[in-house]
Amino acid sequence: MPKLQADVLQDVLSDLEQEGLDALLAEAQAPVERCERVTLIDLHSHQASALGDSQASVEFAALSQALLDGGEIAELDKIPGLAAGTTLLALRVAGHALVLMPGKRLHVVAVSQTERSSLTGLRQTHRALAERIKAGQLAGAVEQLRGVAAAWRVDPGRGVILESFYRQGDSALHRERLGLPDQGAVEALFASLCPPIDQTTERSCTAARELLDGVLISTPSGYCEASRIPFVGRLAVCVEGIGAAGRPWRIADQLACDALRGLLGRVLATGLKTQLEPFPQSEKQFDAILAEIRALEPDDLIGRLVVGGFVGHPVDAHESNMCCRECIYFLPHRRWCDLPELPLPVESDWYCRLWKM
Repeated sequence: MPKLQADVLQDVLSDLEQEGLDALLAEAQAPVERCERVTLIDLHSHQASALGDSQASVEFAALSQALLDGGEIAELDKIPGLAAGTTLLALRVAGHALVLMPGKRLHVVAVSQTERSSLTGLRQTHRALAERIKAGQLAGAVEQLRGVAAAWRVDPGRGVILESFYRQGDSALHRERLGLPDQGAVEALFASLCPPIDQTTERSCTAARELLDGVLISTPSGYCEASRIPFVGRLAVCVEGIGAAGRPWRIADQLACDALRGLLGRVLATGLKTQLEPFPQSEKQFDAILAEIRALEPDDLIGRLVVGGFVGHPVDAHESNMCCRECIYFLPHRRWCDLPELPLPVESDWYCRLWKM
C-alpha cells in the first residue's frame, strides 16, 4: 500500500483538535440523553470533548481511562472500594467481561458478553462470585454459575496465574473458540495492572494493556464505561451515569460506532484512492476479494477501505445508483455493513465494490 494511503488515517486523527472531537461527538446519534455525561477522548493527546451538564458521581472514571491509556495506577488490592468488594470492575476482552475480585489473591472470572444483559444482572453475578469464591478450588466456586466461561486466580504482584478453570476443559482449541486470551496473555494483562518488575515486564505490560476493549466500573452510586473505538485504539468513549441499572456498554458501543462512522467519512473525503475495479462478476471473484481482506492485519482500517473499494457517494451503473442503502449487507437501523470481512458502520449513500443486490 502506498505510504500516502497508509498515512491518511493518522493525518485525519492529527487534525482532530478540540473542535474536531466536538464535531465527532455532536454527530453521534447514540441515546446520550440517558446518561449523565458522555466523553470522547484522544488517549494520545489527552484531549477530550464532553456532553452533559454535570459530572456523574463516579469515583473511578479516571481509573477506567488510565487502564485504557496504559497509565500508571495504584495496586488493585489497595484501591478503596475495590478491596472492600463494593465496586464492580470488569475489563472487556474479546467479547467477554473479565470480572475482577480484588484481594490478596486476585480472582478473575470471564463472563460471556451475551450474559451482560444489564448492569444489574452483571452486579448480581459479581455478588454471587463474591459469595462463592473462598479459599477452596476455583472451579468448584464458579462452575455452576451461568455464563461463566473461564476463571483464574492470579498473584497480582507478579502477574502469575496460580489456578485456572475453563468450563469445557483447558484445551487451546476451546480457548480459541471462546475467544479468550491464552494463559500467557492473561498473566501479562494482570501484570500490567501492577508496577512493572523490570524492563522486560514493562514492555510486555504495555502490549498487554492493548488487549482491553473497554473498562466498566460500577459503584453503589454510579457507573462508568470506557470503550475503545474499533480499529482506532487511541480514541475512546466514556459513558457515565447514576445508579446500577441500564446497559451503559450498549450506549458506549453505539457511541463508538457513530464516532468511527464520522472518522470514515472524513477519511473518504480526503480523496483516498480505493480499488473500485474490478467489480466482481462472479462468486469466485467476490470470494477472491474477501480472501484479500481476510489477509489484512486485524486493525488495518485503511486496507479494508482500499481493498473493499469504498467511496463516500453512490456509483452510477446500469442506469441506477449503487449504494449501501440498496445492498443486502446493509443494516439500516444500525447503519452498519453486516459483511463479516467488513464490520464497519457506514452511511446509506456510500458504496463499495462488494455491493450486492
